[in-house]
Amino acid sequence: MGEIMQVQKVILYSINPGTVPILEQIINLLAKQKIDYFLEQSTAERFEQLKAPVVNMDHETIDHDLVIVVGGDGSILKASNIFAPMNVPVLGINRGRLGFLVTHDPNDEKGLIDILSGDHQQEYRMMLDIKTKKNHYHALNECVITRRESGRLVEVDVFLNDRYLSSNSCDGLIVSTPTGSTGHALSAGGAIINPQVEALLILPMCPHKLTSRPIIVPHDSKITMKVSPENRIDPVLGCDGLDLEILKDDDTVSIQKSDWRLQLIYHPSYDYYRNLRSKLNWEEYSY
Repeated sequence: MGEIMQVQKVILYSINPGTVPILEQIINLLAKQKIDYFLEQSTAERFEQLKAPVVNMDHETIDHDLVIVVGGDGSILKASNIFAPMNVPVLGINRGRLGFLVTHDPNDEKGLIDILSGDHQQEYRMMLDIKTKKNHYHALNECVITRRESGRLVEVDVFLNDRYLSSNSCDGLIVSTPTGSTGHALSAGGAIINPQVEALLILPMCPHKLTSRPIIVPHDSKITMKVSPENRIDPVLGCDGLDLEILKDDDTVSIQKSDWRLQLIYHPSYDYYRNLRSKLNWEEYSY
């Protein structure tokens, strides 16, 4: 699916129990605009009080123009694994705390009507393809190997395009997309990368060596993280804030750019750097 013009069919998605009033508000607006609306299946199961047709994402052919996600950035992270492989554009309505990805104000009905009429910006966000011995994952923000116990470091060897890069004793090791550079990686001291830059960030968290530094590598790199047999704990693999697997000595995690891309829709007035200034309080002096 390419650039959307005037929207005719919308899917609504939310995981946040506090979003019901906003979902009802959007449903009323869509009805007034004579736009067909549907609830994603798990959303309909969470919010039985909402009356709308249900889309079963596992069985139906998706020909909708737009997905509206109501919630915080975590809602977008979960939605990315559902809608990115279907190549359906996603608009985030902010009902969370920060909102790097969900930027539209739920009270801005005129702005939402503009978007539904086809007046919008569209961005494609890189995702990660992550493989372990048994499982296959995708992530919008990051993949991380981290410790399960306090007071212990994880020992991880990193290979870049099958060539040895480094050994790391640290609290954890993050591989981040540009989108994820304003998430966990930012808190760990990583650089902010504009999401239109095609690159990956490798970032040790609280490394034992002061010379262990973040490194930015090309987007087509193959990154392999190998759990060292020197570990005294079994580290955990996580993606986009979810713990997924317990890793053992010599287990490897292979990470590269995914074939999936998430399409994000914004109002024409959206500006990435203005969003950074607002969310990170860059307009305030420290004195």
